[in-house]
Amino acid sequence: MGALSAEDRERRSALRQKLHPIEADKPASLPAAYAVSNMQMAVPPTFILRVGDPKNKLGQVEPGVPLVLDPNSGTGDAPVQNRRTALASWLASPENPLTARVMVNQDLNEGAGSPRNGRT
Repeated sequence: MGALSAEDRERRSALRQKLHPIEADKPASLPAAYAVSNMQMAVPPTFILRVGDPKNKLGQVEPGVPLVLDPNSGTGDAPVQNRRTALASWLASPENPLTARVMVNQDLNEGAGSPRNGRT
């Protein structure tokens, strides 16, 4: 601002005064969605983090379904480009009892007030 001449500062002030009503009537931002896609490039390694701190890595994680979801899944053998698709296919597959159980519990929670087994 100090580099502007008095005339330019006055002109800027007038323009800012015109801009305020425009900004006040500006419509809200459109809704946004996060999306993911399969990558065609090399995927960087993934690590277990201590307390979520990316600077405090405990160990590298191999691709695959998390063991807490399916202890029998082993490591992922899908190509790098298809790992997300492989996980999505497993989550939605008929062989996965977890998805159906969660859906039933959510329905019961809405109708009866609490899930059948106390977990979701």
